[in-house]
Amino acid sequence: PVPPGEEANLSLPHMHHRPPLEPNKEEFDALSLAAHARVRAREDAKMSQLQVMEALRSVSQAQDAAEKTTLSARKAQQIRSSVQEVRNEANRVYLGLGIPKGGAVFDGTMV
Repeated sequence: PVPPGEEANLSLPHMHHRPPLEPNKEEFDALSLAAHARVRAREDAKMSQLQVMEALRSVSQAQDAAEKTTLSARKAQQIRSSVQEVRNEANRVYLGLGIPKGGAVFDGTMV
């Protein structure tokens, strides 16, 4: 006897129970190989993601280092310019060709 309301389910072919599949050796080997390949692909994808993250960190660190290098080069150039300016002024004063930036005329004969 069929419970009331279940008559419609009996008419659907996909609702019948099928016997379990029993793959042969070749099918089992193919399924096993596919499963291992799937696991390996996931592992490779995860490793690739980690490598990409590491590469992005390296790029970021390289950009930071480049910015620091650029700032250091600018600062070094400013210091070099200042040193050259002081040297030039010292030479002008030593040769009696100019007035020091302090405003007083330097007389080398009084030294």
